[in-house]
Amino acid sequence: MRVVVVGSNGQLGTDVVRAFADNGDEVLPLTHEDIEIADGEAVAHRLRELQSDIVVNTAAMHNVENCELQPDRAFAVNALGVRNLALTARDIGAILFHISTDYVFDGCKVSPYEEQDPPRPLSVYGNSKLAGEYFVRATLDKHFVLRTSAIYGKSPCRAKGGLNFIQLMLELAKHRGEVRVVDSEFVTPTSTSDLARQIVVLSRCQGYGYTTPPPRALAPGSSSREKSLL
Repeated sequence: MRVVVVGSNGQLGTDVVRAFADNGDEVLPLTHEDIEIADGEAVAHRLRELQSDIVVNTAAMHNVENCELQPDRAFAVNALGVRNLALTARDIGAILFHISTDYVFDGCKVSPYEEQDPPRPLSVYGNSKLAGEYFVRATLDKHFVLRTSAIYGKSPCRAKGGLNFIQLMLELAKHRGEVRVVDSEFVTPTSTSDLARQIVVLSRCQGYGYTTPPPRALAPGSSSREKSLL
């Protein structure tokens, strides 16, 4: 199959490219320099030119603090940019994989979230990602929305200074000796390589819709400092 990976040089995108290539698919990697998803005309031109069977969107503005400071930009990328991809994927008959986040939930549930649980995002980041999900659902039938949780991989994450979460904790521990983090958050870290392989598996089925790995759950009355998950 012919697969376009948007955000192909990111922490997840790199492994998605590798997973589809290992599966024998023709992979067309697109970085931010190749496509600006907030530009509808640019998206339509590029995707129609490539005519792929699958579009995997791993691109996002995912620094939670920056999203709060730049809400217009966050919605331009995480919501309207996703709409642009969905519209063109529908027009060319491609399956769209959209990577979302457990930040669409408020964290108040004390057991793992399920696909049917109502979303209630508390941040600009979470709201913009949820808006992107709604655009996907409203635009085309052949789609998968994957709500991921605490992903980590070998490739650098630019939003974390080139480190993944585990590397960041080790680096802080090396220099500080002691690391203080929230203790009210329960989360299932997700390997980017594992997630990428599952995307390949899903690409061979027609069970379109949502997939939600068990995300964080907070104890009643507790709170959690938000951090970037995607």
